[in-house]
Amino acid sequence: MYNKKLIFRLDEELEARLKMRSAELGISYAEYIRELISKELLTNNLDTIYSFMLKLDKVYNELNRIGINLNQSLRKINTKSTRDIVLRFEDEVINYCEEIAEILEDLGGIDNAINYENSRRKENE
Repeated sequence: MYNKKLIFRLDEELEARLKMRSAELGISYAEYIRELISKELLTNNLDTIYSFMLKLDKVYNELNRIGINLNQSLRKINTKSTRDIVLRFEDEVINYCEEIAEILEDLGGIDNAINYENSRRKENE
């Protein structure tokens, strides 16, 4: 039940159009005005909802692309050839680390290398 009263002014032409349209629809003058207001609010909300849906659709598409790229990358990483490359690379890194350790030992040990690096940094400061 409506318990608030709203008073507003119209010119005669607009009042006649509103009354004629409400009579055509078979609803009261007040009900027709309420319907007009509700439809305008709904239209404004629909614009907001539509805009949000477009943005949401863009986000969905972007997330979908990211998921596809991630799946392709993981599939590639899990192939035997890629695993073999990674293992070979890991072996090479280990070999280089061992060679560096041997060179450092030949130069007087890793402690001397660390001390030299620390003194060099202090000089640069």
